[in-house]
Amino acid sequence: MTDLSIVRGDSRNYNVTIYESDGSTPIDITEAVLRFAVKGSMYDDNSRAIILKQSYYPAQLQITVPASGESIIKLLVGDTLTVTPGQYYWDLDVSRKGDLATSAGTFAVTAGSGVLTGTGVDFTAIGLGQVIELTSGFPQNNLLVVITDFDATAETVTVGYTGFVDEAGITHSTYQGNRKTPTGLSGLFSVGADIVE
Repeated sequence: MTDLSIVRGDSRNYNVTIYESDGSTPIDITEAVLRFAVKGSMYDDNSRAIILKQSYYPAQLQITVPASGESIIKLLVGDTLTVTPGQYYWDLDVSRKGDLATSAGTFAVTAGSGVLTGTGVDFTAIGLGQVIELTSGFPQNNLLVVITDFDATAETVTVGYTGFVDEAGITHSTYQGNRKTPTGLSGLFSVGADIVE
């Protein structure tokens, strides 16, 4: 565990190298989604995060040297300015592709939405935490996204990425999620009071 601290209203970049459990072998994050979250409790999921940064957006969390597991978490003034000073918990999770679950059907999406609507998708094979590789039909071919919610009845999945444009006929490969919080990439996150002038 690694403890971090920042003064409310400050900005800071955290350089991170992600290692295997041996603590010395870097994890290849070439095909991975990284998510950094600051939460009130270590038991909160990312939907309750006070600060959430995702590698979908390099201005938030940039994978810099994928083969060596290197990235930069970018906290901005706006991220910390409204956080009440105190003790929180942080972690960084890595989601990679596991075994193929399904590639049946296609998805459609509306600009600015994180909800993908399926046509002919095998929703019996869809689950939380799975990784979808969107492989064609829009400008971001081969974009990896993580399922954060799904509704088999409505045939929709929700992902953390919202930078889509209007598109239909998006082909995919959906994989079992291989997600973990690597050793040392969690701990206390202290927010100190800012100086009042």
